[in-house]
Amino acid sequence: MPIDDSAIEMLHQIQPADKPGFVTRMIKLYQTSTQTNIAQLQEVYAINNLEQLTGAAHTLKSSNANIGAMEIASVAEELERDCRRNNLAYCNQQITVIVQEFNRVGIYFNDNFQ
Repeated sequence: MPIDDSAIEMLHQIQPADKPGFVTRMIKLYQTSTQTNIAQLQEVYAINNLEQLTGAAHTLKSSNANIGAMEIASVAEELERDCRRNNLAYCNQQITVIVQEFNRVGIYFNDNFQ
């Protein structure tokens, strides 16, 4: 399963009683912002901007951990660490894994939260 259900359960727990669509809106916000963040990640990798690549990886790590997409968070953490060490040997592979896993997460959310 591409999502840690405990993260979604936390969203349900903080959902205001008068806002029944809160979790769905948070998931849609996650999907939109993550698409943008992945595009930025790919763009800054293409121009070899290490500082912005590090920042984009950090953002992806945090946002994906918050929503329960732990595989993306883990790979983004590896990417961030590699960038900080100036080791770009696996960046392209890591970005590919992030994109593939984001697609799996999207399918999961579309199947379960529409």
